[in-house]
Amino acid sequence: MVRKKKSTHDELIDAVIDKALKHVVFDGWSDHTFRRVCRELKINETEVRQIFPRGSLDLALAFHKRDDDQFLANFAVSADNKPNLRIRDRIESAINSRLELAARNKEAVKRSMSLLTTPFYFSEGTKSLWNTADTIWTSIGDKSEDFNWYSKRLTLVSVYSATLVFWMEDDSENFLETRGFIKRRIQDVMTIERLKSSIKGSPVWGNLLKRFNFSGVDVGKHKDSFPGW
Repeated sequence: MVRKKKSTHDELIDAVIDKALKHVVFDGWSDHTFRRVCRELKINETEVRQIFPRGSLDLALAFHKRDDDQFLANFAVSADNKPNLRIRDRIESAINSRLELAARNKEAVKRSMSLLTTPFYFSEGTKSLWNTADTIWTSIGDKSEDFNWYSKRLTLVSVYSATLVFWMEDDSENFLETRGFIKRRIQDVMTIERLKSSIKGSPVWGNLLKRFNFSGVDVGKHKDSFPGW
């Protein structure tokens, strides 16, 4: 696979993220980290804020997106992502692969989770999780166009977010306990019938489903408001 050469803009983003990762462990995704990165790279803060207008928040989100993009490139050529394998096995492998990338900067991920689960930034954190779920489904070639496009990603957000919480406290070798947790979670939720019943039985999403009345609505036109579409 031929990799597209990065532009100067992308190289700057990478440089800022890489420099930030050296300080996030100590100072979190904070304004202090953001300003320190600008000083150490000898770049005017105003120039950097043209790329990250909300400072450390956008920097944390860019870090997660970069790992999503790297996962997508890696998993596309992985032996664990062959069309002849079961969907649930490919999803399980994809989650493990995504976490292997996250493990390279586990403390930075922890710090970003602390930031993105606060009331101020919960919406951004939810979008970030949804984008990861969409990236995982995209990596295995999901082509769904109906309500399944939503339900697959909603279910995977549930699995992945629960897995992240477990993984952050897992100190087992090679995250073996997390791998077992993922397998159990997928066994619980990754069948179509259980998926439908869980969505319909949800106070929030069940009401949403009724409101949209998908039997008579073109669900495709609603995708614009979701990350990944």
